[in-house]
Amino acid sequence: MITEDKQHELLMRAAELLKEQEALKVQLRINEAEMTAVAREYGEAYRIWGFRPAEVLRQACVARGIL
Repeated sequence: MITEDKQHELLMRAAELLKEQEALKVQLRINEAEMTAVAREYGEAYRIWGFRPAEVLRQACVARGIL
C-alpha cells in the first residue's frame, strides 16, 4: 500500500510532468502554425503543392543537405 507521503510525492511529480507536457504541446502548436505559413510561402514561390506541405519542405531540405 502506498503511504500518503509517497502518494503526494508521486502526484507532485505527475503535476510537474503534466505542466511540462502542456507547455510542449503549446510550443508544438506554435511550431506547426509557423511550419504551415512557411510551407504556404514555399508553395506559392516555387509552385510546389502536395497533400503534406511539411513533408515537401522536409524532402527539399534533405535533398539540399540542409537536414
